[in-house]
This record gives sequence, structure tokens and C-alpha cells, in this order.
Amino acid sequence: MRGLLMLPLVLGCTSGDDKGDDTGGSAAFSLVQGVWTVTSEEITVDTCGFSDDDEGDTGTDDPITFTLSDLGDGAWSMLTDDDEADPVSCTLVNRAMTCDSTTHTVDMSPKGLDAVIGLTQSLTMDFTSGVAGNYAMNIDAGCEGDDCGTVAGYLEMVFPCTANMSGAVEHTGG
Repeated sequence: MRGLLMLPLVLGCTSGDDKGDDTGGSAAFSLVQGVWTVTSEEITVDTCGFSDDDEGDTGTDDPITFTLSDLGDGAWSMLTDDDEADPVSCTLVNRAMTCDSTTHTVDMSPKGLDAVIGLTQSLTMDFTSGVAGNYAMNIDAGCEGDDCGTVAGYLEMVFPCTANMSGAVEHTGG
């Protein structure tokens, strides 16, 4: 279930200028590219049943990481540590980053089920400095097909549903 929760953190993002430093001075804000780690997370809304899944804890043994890359001219790319994930584009204005919504589908027909699960995710981050910030993520999940009830029971989910998460992120490496 952790994979479902973190699918949205497969992002790419965009950079802009902020005319204030980390303390409100006159230096330009500079977001550091490289590896970032989710240091805390909280599920604030959960009609899907994700919070019933004990795999959602980031813990210190298996941290959730992603890479932010500055593409120049205000564009950033975000990529999670998931080998199968595509980068997501984001836009950074001042210290607020908004990433493109992503939609993931899972066709259950290879398993002999008439069901297609759809997950739409959106992510925003507000940076408190060039190396730390907070994120908010929304996931809307749905299912189409005659076997959605079976799939929902197997996954211990309810369709359609929404989950909202928030937490902290920090830069952890080059």
C-alpha cells in the first residue's frame, strides 16, 4: 500500500526567483537540487483506508526519497526512487512549488478481473529554506468495471476515495 501512497512523489518541478533569503533578507532564494527525503508524514484525510495500512510509516529504515533537478529557466524535474517512475514537471514561484497532477492506472484484466483502478495525484511543496520544506499531497482513487467490489475488498479500500497527506522534506544529498 505504501507504493500507492507515494506514487505522487514521482514529480518534476519548476524554479522561479524569490527576492528574500531564508530569514526575509534581500538575497535571492536558491532551492538546492539533488536528493530530498520525506522526514515526516501525516495522513490528514483518508476515505480510502490507507491509514489502516501499517506500511505507510516512513521510519528510518526505509526513507522515501526523490530527486529534484534544476532544468534551468524556472523548470525543475522530480523523480522518486521508484525504478519504474517517470519524472514529473513542477513550477516553483517564490518558495511554493506546484507539480503537475499525475494519473496512474492499473488494469486488473491480466488477473482475470474486469476492473481498472485510477489514481490521480497532486503535490505541492512550500520551502522554508533552500534545503527544507513542507509538502501536501492529494490522491483521488477510483475504479471502473464489474469487479471493482472484489478488487476493493482485496485491497481493503473503498472506491471512489480520497487521501490527503502532509509532512516535511529536507535535502539530504548531492
